[in-house]
Amino acid sequence: MAYSALSISSQAKSVISSFSGVSPTTTLWVDDNARSGGNGSSASPFNTIQAAVNKAAAGTAVMVKAGTYNENVSLDGKSGTSTKPIWLVSADGEGSAKIAASSSKAAIYAYGEDNLIIKGFTIQGGSEGIKLTQGGNGLSNMTTNIVIEDNRISGSAVDGIKLAQAVNVAVVGNTIANYGREEGIDNVYVRNAIIAYNDISDGSKDGNRSGITVKSGSEDIKILYNDIGNVLDGVIVGGWSSAAGSTWPRNLDYEAKDILVSGNYIHDLAKRAVNVLAGTDSTITGNKFAPNNSYPSVVNVASDNHGTASSDIDILNNIVSKAKWLTVQSGSSSGLTNSGNTTTGSFDTGRAGAVLGVSAAASDEMATTDTALTLFFGTTEAAASGSAAGDTSAASATDPAHTLTLLGIGDDAGYLAFV
Repeated sequence: MAYSALSISSQAKSVISSFSGVSPTTTLWVDDNARSGGNGSSASPFNTIQAAVNKAAAGTAVMVKAGTYNENVSLDGKSGTSTKPIWLVSADGEGSAKIAASSSKAAIYAYGEDNLIIKGFTIQGGSEGIKLTQGGNGLSNMTTNIVIEDNRISGSAVDGIKLAQAVNVAVVGNTIANYGREEGIDNVYVRNAIIAYNDISDGSKDGNRSGITVKSGSEDIKILYNDIGNVLDGVIVGGWSSAAGSTWPRNLDYEAKDILVSGNYIHDLAKRAVNVLAGTDSTITGNKFAPNNSYPSVVNVASDNHGTASSDIDILNNIVSKAKWLTVQSGSSSGLTNSGNTTTGSFDTGRAGAVLGVSAAASDEMATTDTALTLFFGTTEAAASGSAAGDTSAASATDPAHTLTLLGIGDDAGYLAFV
């Protein structure tokens, strides 16, 4: 689709319907070649983005001409309305306006602002490329109605895009590369969001990092049709909290809920394609996974670091290739369903079908339909296997400490017990 500075994607409109059909009431222009003292008109533009933002009000489009702008842009105090957002856009084409930011702050940032559209920039540097979070404490003055589209972000010190305490968010069509020590797109208590058609690559390989993370009470998020490669984990549904009870608000019993991971191509990873940690009521479906590594898990479903279990996770109709072991590793979880997943290429196990790894929980079970299973504990493959749908004979294998029992793969479902 051709770049249009003032239009937004259908995905964004599906999240923020009030932005459909809106147009600016005021336009301010920025040109890095202009003289200082401009008034923002096309004939006398501002020569910094910040000067234009400082004059912007609801319904204003800040149109940034091609050039390089050596600044960190603050949108603090600049909210639009649900029918008069504020646009901050690259005017002359996708990527033509470049923000070269210092690492002291995010390249573009705001705290507690609403109804913003950020589109089309090349963004280099900054602590984050774009950072939008709440302006208060305890989920007060959250940020709402945010569109981030068609930006090219690289060289940030921490995250490519950081969203926290945000509602109604669309992150669509961005390219994020060579970001810093954390996530490509980090979502902390984000509700009602779509993250789609982004290209994320070359992130940190240390700690618990990913191309996309949704955590700390995030809910109702669609992660669709992204290309994620050369990172530690592709997508993390849930996460690790820094201290017991630190998921906010603290009465939540999950890190992420109602998350859909679908249609993504996730490849060339240090570890897992999808890592579910204290996630619930979520679906991983229709993705292509090509980890191209020797890590013993393609999809991991487990508790977080404080023992909060995952539950009701569906893993359906994914295609896996370039994996040492095709695994769904389930630990401290319940209601895990695996169905219709297929493999291509060869695997080190030499077996077809799904290979199920089980973590050392007190008990664990997994339902599967029409899928062959091979079982292993840790890095030791157990010899027991069920061959196909309709094979109802039990099989088991024992390592020195645990027994894995396949209770059969029925036409409806089979169940694995780990005791």
